[in-house]
Amino acid sequence: MNNEKEKIDWGRLQKALSVEVQYRFQNIQGKQYIFNEFINYIDKWVSSKKAK
Repeated sequence: MNNEKEKIDWGRLQKALSVEVQYRFQNIQGKQYIFNEFINYIDKWVSSKKAK
């Protein structure tokens, strides 16, 4: 994986959180993931980086 893909897209995360709040946490479908899948993906990615 190259360096750009290894970084969390904080803007994307902020947008996802904002949309979820706006829609009262309905677990809406994004372009690639439903909200809870996206958060799970970010959590696993961060956890794997901490383990190294």
